[in-house]
Amino acid sequence: MVICDSRLSKMHFRIDLQGDNAVLEDLNSTNGTWVNGERVRGQRPLSRGSIIRAGETVFCFEQNTNSFTAPAFVRNYGIEGKFWQHDLLEQLKEAAFSERHVLICGPTGCGKELAANALTQMYSEQYGAMHMVSQNMARFSSEEEAASSLFGVATRVFTSVGARVGLIEQADGGVLFLDEIHNLPMRMQRSLLRVMEDGLFSRMGDNAPRKITVRFVFASNATEEFCGLAPDLYSRCRVIQLRGLEERRADIPAIFKSILQRFSEKHRLDSTSILKQLGSSHVEAMCLDSFSVDNVRGIIDLCDRIVTRIKNSSDVKQAIDSVFEQRFPKSPVFSRNTVTPPPDSSQLYRSEYERNRAFISDAFRKCDGNFSATERMLKKYGISCSRRWLKVYAEKWQLKI
Repeated sequence: MVICDSRLSKMHFRIDLQGDNAVLEDLNSTNGTWVNGERVRGQRPLSRGSIIRAGETVFCFEQNTNSFTAPAFVRNYGIEGKFWQHDLLEQLKEAAFSERHVLICGPTGCGKELAANALTQMYSEQYGAMHMVSQNMARFSSEEEAASSLFGVATRVFTSVGARVGLIEQADGGVLFLDEIHNLPMRMQRSLLRVMEDGLFSRMGDNAPRKITVRFVFASNATEEFCGLAPDLYSRCRVIQLRGLEERRADIPAIFKSILQRFSEKHRLDSTSILKQLGSSHVEAMCLDSFSVDNVRGIIDLCDRIVTRIKNSSDVKQAIDSVFEQRFPKSPVFSRNTVTPPPDSSQLYRSEYERNRAFISDAFRKCDGNFSATERMLKKYGISCSRRWLKVYAEKWQLKI
């Protein structure tokens, strides 16, 4: 694999398959190879989703790449990330051609509503323009409130309240997206079965059945059996399982770029100049973290912080670095790229020479003995020391990694 990266050695690392296992070996590269934030010394076994950094290039290791080799869709329907994008769009396309209703399962923040929007667009392409009505089932405080909101209310059912159209009628001819459907009581879930089967329902307080045509799309982040749904409701749905970002780390940079561009446009900032300030350390930190708690919402929060900080700063690079260091304080990426400036010489050191010696020694160890990287790191802190002098100091001070 040939990659245009000046910091890669001609033969940097290799990956060997040993049965069902994969092992990475650094080939004595100048700048080293890093796996999951740690430098490889000798060989290192790889697992699915391992993050590899060599030079300024970040790799994500996957053993099964069948989904990656599939042809790309002409239209992505707002779903970013070319690696796992095809697998999801293929499932949604098949669901759009199916006559069944759809249940989208997945962890919080993995893009269930985005998938529902994409599905609505696919329905529209096949059956003509369709609208989508959305509702979060967690907002209802009682079963009665849920029933009246879903099915509507007939005239004079409640004192001084007129007839009210429910969500099901509002979605007639389109899609009704019910998020967090597992929060709806089981009895209410089963009340949806008749509507799903034959399109008939009645408003509360009205015995006359009404006929509608609606596609139900449910979403759930529940982890229990049937995603928290009543079994008979679950069995009537085509299930689409979404992956969290921890299982599709290779897509994180593309998702981040898309969200950052959207935020930049909103605040009238040049996203191209911002993205140019991002390096492999930033990408590596995001992929290692994988936003496993809040998924895409974590990336949205990160982009919001970056844009806000840039608007209040004159130094774009410094603003970005400060956000990343605060957001990923435990990341080995930033700890290995940061040198803690020694205190004033009057406190611990007898001279400026001893102070700078401690500073240079720390930088040398952080960079694993790489003179070029040490020179660059020292320059960030205002110390100019060429590779030639670094070699002299390393020998004189007997510096070891």
